[in-house]
Amino acid sequence: MPGSSGRRLTTENDAAAGVVVEDRAGEREIRTKRGVVLACGGLLHNLDRLARVYPHVARGSEHVSPTPESNNGDGIRLAETAGGLYELRLPNAAAWMPVSKVPRRGGTFRVFPHLLDRYKPGVIAVNRKGRRF
Repeated sequence: MPGSSGRRLTTENDAAAGVVVEDRAGEREIRTKRGVVLACGGLLHNLDRLARVYPHVARGSEHVSPTPESNNGDGIRLAETAGGLYELRLPNAAAWMPVSKVPRRGGTFRVFPHLLDRYKPGVIAVNRKGRRF
C-alpha cells in the first residue's frame, strides 16, 4: 500500500499470519489466510548492512545504486522480527554495473545506469588507475 511501512510480522502457530503496517493514520494489522510474501527488493540503500560486505562503505565512502531508494532492507528486517535469518555474505562483493551521479537542479542527484554503454562494440572500460578491465 503506497505511503505505508511494514513494522513487524505477526505469527500464529509458528507461521506468518499478517503484518503490522504504519501509515498516516497510525499502526494497524493486516491478517492473512495463507501466508505473507515479502516482495520488497533488497538492501542496497541500507548503508549499515552494506558496510559489512563493501569495504568502501565501511570506510565512509559513498555507494551509488540504480535500485529504488526504498530498497533499504525493510523486508529483511520484517522477516527477522518473525524469526527469519538473513546471511549477508558476498564472496566477491562488487557492484558490476557502472553508474553515474547526474546532478539535478536544487543540488540533488539521480543515478544513471550505463547498461547500453557496456554492450557497444569497441568499448574499453578502465578503472581509476587507467587499467583496462
